[in-house]
Amino acid sequence: MMREQARGVGRWILAATMLTATLPAVAMDTARMAVEARLAAAEQARAKADAAGGEWRDTGKLLKQAQAALAAGDHEKALALAEVVEFQGEQGYQQTLGQQNLSFPDIMR
Repeated sequence: MMREQARGVGRWILAATMLTATLPAVAMDTARMAVEARLAAAEQARAKADAAGGEWRDTGKLLKQAQAALAAGDHEKALALAEVVEFQGEQGYQQTLGQQNLSFPDIMR
């Protein structure tokens, strides 16, 4: 009876150990997928601003830095940079739209 209980406990410990060992890998994959999705949205916002002629100066450089951080496994840095890229892309596009129909006084031309 004791031997069977010990085997049962041993199996639970083994199962728990295996589960615990795989959870970080699953979490890393999930984090990477979240960052990749955010990078895709950032690239889309950057491309939209570029198509309108409103991409900001550093947006492309920041996107490359975000991609490098992701490749290095620094998900937190990659996510932060992707958020900046997405913001700059959206703001660059809006800025371009807002300035399309501006008219300046003759003295400024």
